[in-house]
Amino acid sequence: MRKTFTNIIYNGLYQLVILILPIITVPYVSVHLGKEAIGVNAYVNAIPVFLSVIILFGMNQFGARTIAQAKKDELPAKLGQLWLIQLVVGLITIGLFVVAVFTSLPYKGYFLLEVPFLLGYILDVSWFLSAWVKSSGWSCEIR
Repeated sequence: MRKTFTNIIYNGLYQLVILILPIITVPYVSVHLGKEAIGVNAYVNAIPVFLSVIILFGMNQFGARTIAQAKKDELPAKLGQLWLIQLVVGLITIGLFVVAVFTSLPYKGYFLLEVPFLLGYILDVSWFLSAWVKSSGWSCEIR
């Protein structure tokens, strides 16, 4: 019971920081950058965020379910297959993104700085870890 209570407290504090931090930082940043730079930033970030959804499309649910249902000896093969799917979809998505940047999008330099962000989504295997923890009964507590 005590572990649950402390986890709830930590989660609540984290959610509070997520809520309050932008309220403090956005006015400061907007004064120093100006409204045009804030708009460019929002525009440049919007497209890669959308593409990250494409890269991970369904993998959080399907991948987690597949890993949770797999037998222990099948785990490496299943992980490899699922991650290969994520890799191929991610590389195709990034390739199309780079082509679109060079052919039709403004702010080419800013958009190209978002490619590592998309590469991070290709490498993301949090769906595997969440399924593995749930299926193996492994737990981690904060003390």
